[in-house]
Amino acid sequence: TAYTRITASDGQPLDQLGSSIAVDGDHALVGAYYADRTFDQQGAAYPCRRDGAFWIEGDPLVASDPATFDLFGTSVAIDGDLAAVGAPFRDGSSTNEGAVYLFGRSGADWTFLARLTASDAEANAYFGGAVAIQGSHVVVGADGAMAGGLHVGGVYVFEGAGLAWTQAARLPTPAGLESGAGFGASVAIDEGWIAASAPYADGEGISRGEVYVFEPDGTGWVQNDRIRASDAADGQRFGESIALEGAYLVAGAPETHGDAFFQGAVYVAKRW
Repeated sequence: TAYTRITASDGQPLDQLGSSIAVDGDHALVGAYYADRTFDQQGAAYPCRRDGAFWIEGDPLVASDPATFDLFGTSVAIDGDLAAVGAPFRDGSSTNEGAVYLFGRSGADWTFLARLTASDAEANAYFGGAVAIQGSHVVVGADGAMAGGLHVGGVYVFEGAGLAWTQAARLPTPAGLESGAGFGASVAIDEGWIAASAPYADGEGISRGEVYVFEPDGTGWVQNDRIRASDAADGQRFGESIALEGAYLVAGAPETHGDAFFQGAVYVAKRW
């Protein structure tokens, strides 16, 4: 198998390049959320483009308003000429509210477009811990957001283009979630459908995890389904990572026990 190893030309110890990755066609985006630049652990993300058999590193993307321990690059997403980078530890008027930064591409160059924040931003929401893009929609997870007086997590949808972006919706919070469920820990979007996980949701046990699918209804999004592992067990964290493509949803459960302790498993669900 042929492969290319990509490293940052300005890499430093503990940058953790590759902590998040996204790819679309000939363009990739790689997060290094502990990167020290102007400030300690402000984070960075590196765009790369394919040229034949090689990948060429572009200038690193950084926040337009960097600060210490933002962890910019915790999450990344790319779709066509649009890229998004999450900084869930970014402080606003409160600690760890989080933010997402959008960048647009012209040729090989990326420029800052907009900074997204939640309309109901609050402390320890960690907005930007997960992000996904499709077309004119950006989906952002905030797995510490409050709902019903509990830190169950939240998922936000933004619409726009270029410099103009607005919050279109906060997805309805699934019923029965308990504090610490982590709703929004991972998000995905395809064909207008949105999937969001809550890997610490108890379900009928402890931290079994669940994934929720939302369909567009013309005015917003409504919950269509709740998905659990077919062999759900305590602590498996179903939905720690998710991907959505057409009728298929793929969910990782890294602490599922198989032939070995914490062997992990991946589940595939199909929308009929």
